[in-house]
Amino acid sequence: MSVSYYWSDPYKWESSAGKGKSVPVSAVMEGMATLGGKTDILKITIDYSDFFEVDHPASFYLPPSDLWCSGRTMEDKIPEIPQEFSYTSELIFSWMTPAQTPMDLIITRSEWFDYPRMISRTDYKPPDMSDTFDPFNGKTGMVKQINDFVTGLSYTISKDFGNCTIDYLENDNNGDVIFHDGHVHMNNPFMDMMTGQKFAYNGQYPDRGIEIDSFLRTAPIFEGGSNATTVFYLSSSDYEVQDGSMTDRLIPSKMVRYLTDKYNDRFDRFTMNIFHFSKQKPDFSKYDISACYEDSHKLHILIRMGWTLDMDIEHTTKLFHDEVRKSVVVWGQVTSIRVVDIKFDIDFSNSAFYLIFTVLDYPPNTDIELNELPDAIRPIAEVKQNLVDTVNKGWFKVKVYKNDGQGGAIASVAEPGSLIELGSRE
Repeated sequence: MSVSYYWSDPYKWESSAGKGKSVPVSAVMEGMATLGGKTDILKITIDYSDFFEVDHPASFYLPPSDLWCSGRTMEDKIPEIPQEFSYTSELIFSWMTPAQTPMDLIITRSEWFDYPRMISRTDYKPPDMSDTFDPFNGKTGMVKQINDFVTGLSYTISKDFGNCTIDYLENDNNGDVIFHDGHVHMNNPFMDMMTGQKFAYNGQYPDRGIEIDSFLRTAPIFEGGSNATTVFYLSSSDYEVQDGSMTDRLIPSKMVRYLTDKYNDRFDRFTMNIFHFSKQKPDFSKYDISACYEDSHKLHILIRMGWTLDMDIEHTTKLFHDEVRKSVVVWGQVTSIRVVDIKFDIDFSNSAFYLIFTVLDYPPNTDIELNELPDAIRPIAEVKQNLVDTVNKGWFKVKVYKNDGQGGAIASVAEPGSLIELGSRE
């Protein structure tokens, strides 16, 4: 095949590319070709017009950043993130009002996630879904919503009045975002990143004024559900992102999820813009659900513990709370979310401190699933007996850290026979 190229004469013509520049005008290809079983000479002429010299970003030649292409394989590992973190977000979605008018909503949220204990918390203002003109007109106040993925329960606590509603985390046939009286019930999208699932790297794209990497995964959100595509965007390794006094790279910046076969359906898609992503572990008190219980469903415990001058509880409070909760969970045989309001009172003269904490019951009037984790539903009377037995045998210990800058710690042992059930914490 022969190919002839024709270019404009820069001395006679001013081209679309600018003065004094020669640009392609035409290309003529001629050769033998077989079409429909017949062989003959084929001649093709291509004429060019409006030829411009431009520089396109690499993403110009890539598919849309959130588009899943059938036949793709998921062979890429996504950069690791810690198992405990916090961030703020904008949840963006479209909603069909009762008046059958589509409305685009943005809900600003503060979020915390603890994967080892399968708990998340989200603070936000629920929209008033009965107001078809302005869902954020002030009829609903701020709430904190704590999801316990171990039991499948969601605790929604009013930040204005302190009252609490307990709902079930549900899945529907379409996706994982459910609205109930304006409250948003959804699985934390970061679950996919925590379970070692593989993704398909889709390329680097400009967004929010920076370059971000796109990773896609398509799979049912839950067993028996429809296929959904989740797209995670991480800041490019070229950018340093502030995290308190530190900086980091490859930080989650955005997430998109939609039903795979409904890519263009605005009502089956949501976007989450992610800001202030922090790898610093949140204090577990963020997940306190004690406001959802009456005092009759709380077990208040006091234990006398050994103490020495080397122990620095006051300046290592978060670590102390974590160690206390860990010991109560192990010996009381109870889940972490049920251990709340940890306090201490040091008796310096007698080389001891009093450890005080509360264990919550399983929510009353709540169905128990047959496959429920025993520690999640264990009655508080049984939890108390487990702790009494452990203390009396000298087994109950709490690691207490030193303030030596080296992570040193000392084991504080409970005094046998010292466990007391308190009537109230007030």
